[in-house]
Amino acid sequence: MVPEVEREALRRTLAEPVPEGATPAVLRRHFERLAEAARRLSEPAAAEALYRSAMERLPQDAYWPNQLAWQMRDAGRLDEALQLFERASQLARQPADKLLYESNRVAVLVVRGQSGAAAQVQRLRAFRALVVAGPEGLTPSVIAAQLGIAPNALSFHLKELNHAGLV
Repeated sequence: MVPEVEREALRRTLAEPVPEGATPAVLRRHFERLAEAARRLSEPAAAEALYRSAMERLPQDAYWPNQLAWQMRDAGRLDEALQLFERASQLARQPADKLLYESNRVAVLVVRGQSGAAAQVQRLRAFRALVVAGPEGLTPSVIAAQLGIAPNALSFHLKELNHAGLV
C-alpha cells in the first residue's frame, strides 16, 4: 500500500505534461518516470494510455510496444499482446533484444495453448545459443547436442531463422 502523501506525489507526476521538442533520450526518461508512477499507483488504464503515448512519440523505440504488450497480457488481451510483442521484435536493433521480445511473444502463445508454440520454443533456444556464442557462432551439430534435439529438427529451425533474417 502506497502512503497517501506518496500517492499524491505520484498523481502529480502522472499529470506532468510531455516536454515538447525534447530529445528522444529526455522523452524516454520522462515516460519511464510516468510509467513507474502508474505502476506504483496500480492504475492500468493510466499505464496503457502512457505506453500508447510513448509509442506515438517514440515510434522507433521497441521498449514501449514491449511494455504495452505486458500490460495487455496482464489484462487478458492476448491478441493485442502478441501483435505488440511482434512489433517490438521488428523494431529491435540488437539480436539479444529481438530474442527477448520473441521469447515474450512465445510465452503468450504458450498461455493461449497455441499448437505451434513448442516449435517456436525450440527455435528460440537455437537462436539464443547462437546469440550467446557471439560472432564465432556454433556448428549445427554442436547446437543440436547442446539443445538435445534431432539434427533434422534443428535444420528446420535454422532454415526458419534464416528466412526471418535472424541468422
